[in-house]
Amino acid sequence: SGGVVPGPLLASTGGSIRNLWCPLPEYIPLSCILSFLTVALFLRLPVLVKLLLLLCMTVVYSLLIFVTHIPLFTCYDARVGAIVPLEVLAVVQVLLFMAAVLMHGRQVEWTARLDFLWQRQATEEKQDMDALQESNRRILFNLLPAHVATHFLDNQFRTNMELYHQSYSCIGVIFATIPNFHEFYVELDVNNQGTECLRLLNEIIADFDQLLDDERFKTIDKIKTVGSTFMAAVGLMPEHRIQEDQ
Repeated sequence: SGGVVPGPLLASTGGSIRNLWCPLPEYIPLSCILSFLTVALFLRLPVLVKLLLLLCMTVVYSLLIFVTHIPLFTCYDARVGAIVPLEVLAVVQVLLFMAAVLMHGRQVEWTARLDFLWQRQATEEKQDMDALQESNRRILFNLLPAHVATHFLDNQFRTNMELYHQSYSCIGVIFATIPNFHEFYVELDVNNQGTECLRLLNEIIADFDQLLDDERFKTIDKIKTVGSTFMAAVGLMPEHRIQEDQ
C-alpha cells in the first residue's frame, strides 16, 4: 500500500534476510566509480586499453542496474518520490566519470609522449653538439701543433687569455710541394670539373699525414697545407726540442 512498488527488499519478512540486502542503491554506481579509479591508477596504460576496460565495466554495472537490481532502484524511487529515476542518474554518473577517467588518461598519455619527444630532441641535440665539438677539436689540432691546441683548449674559459708564443733557438722546417700542380689542375668534363685532381691531391696529403702518425716521425709537427704545399716543422714540441749542442 501507499504506492510502494513491491520488490525483493519489501517482500522479505525475515529480519536476517532483509539485512543481507543493501537498502541504498547508490552504492552500486559508487562501487563502479571505485573500480574506474583502479584503472586510472595505471598511468602508463594506453588510453585505448583503458577505454576497453572502462566499457566492459560500464556494461557490467549497467546490467546490474537495469536487469538484476532494478527492483531495488524502483523501490528506492517510490520511497523518496524521485522525479528522475535513480537508475538513469546512476548510469549518467557512471558515464560522466568514465569520460573524466578517459580524459585524464589521454592527458597523461599526451604528456608522456611529449616528454619522450623532448628527451629525444635533447639527446639528438647533445649528440650533434658533441659531434660539432669533436669536429672543431680535430680542425684545431689539424691547424695548430698538438701542444698549442691543447694550450688553447685548456684555457678556453679564461677571460684574459694571452696569445701563445714560444722562443726556439733551433728548429727545422720543411716545405714539400708538388711542382706545377696549377698546370695539372684543369676543370674539364673528363675529370669531373677538377674534382679528380683535388682527390689526387687529398690522397697525397693524407699519405703525408699517415707518415707523421708513425713512431719514427713523432717529433715532426704538421703546420699547415697551402694549396699543393705541405709545411711541417721539427723541434717545436716542448718534449722534443733541438738542443744547441746537437
